[in-house]
Amino acid sequence: MTKFILAGDRINAMVYANHIETELRHRAGSNEDRIVLANDALRQLVDMILKKQAYLRFYVCFRPLWQLDVLEPIPERIVSDFGEKVMAISEAIAPFQLHTKNELVRKACLILLEGQGVGSLREVAGQLYSNPKYLGSLMKKELGMSFIQYATFIRTERSKLLLSGSDKIYEIAHAMGYNDVEYFSRVFKRHTGESPSAFRERCY
Repeated sequence: MTKFILAGDRINAMVYANHIETELRHRAGSNEDRIVLANDALRQLVDMILKKQAYLRFYVCFRPLWQLDVLEPIPERIVSDFGEKVMAISEAIAPFQLHTKNELVRKACLILLEGQGVGSLREVAGQLYSNPKYLGSLMKKELGMSFIQYATFIRTERSKLLLSGSDKIYEIAHAMGYNDVEYFSRVFKRHTGESPSAFRERCY
């Protein structure tokens, strides 16, 4: 199932999940046992995803995704909630999956993802022994967005997760490479529709 989710193949991921759902539905024992089994399967799925793409922990809060919160602890509800959690995990990591076949662009994206979006085009190109102008045009062609647009997207997504913690907004801004907290707030609002403080208050 991990392979299908990371490949963006949700249809086959759900086919695989259906096998687990069938086991949950027909498993002998209490509904509490079924919940434990479902949570174990979700936790193993997340662990395997992070083993392959550790950088995802910078952008996705997985804890709510590997824990069933079943209001009606009956087999059908447990099965339904399990499938919904698998789909939620797939949707949460989808924006950070790299489907380009161009190896240079893929490596550049990984540098940004692993570095939380911090780094200039010149710096990334230097790490890859590439011409900045060439790398920038290649990323635009492959991703449909410029280097700076992709880097800003990554920094914004990382900032969202950091806002769930206790760090001050200016501390988050500096961590994301912004020396001016007001500029950081403008960029964040341009991409999310609300200021960092409003986002924090609404979501957390």
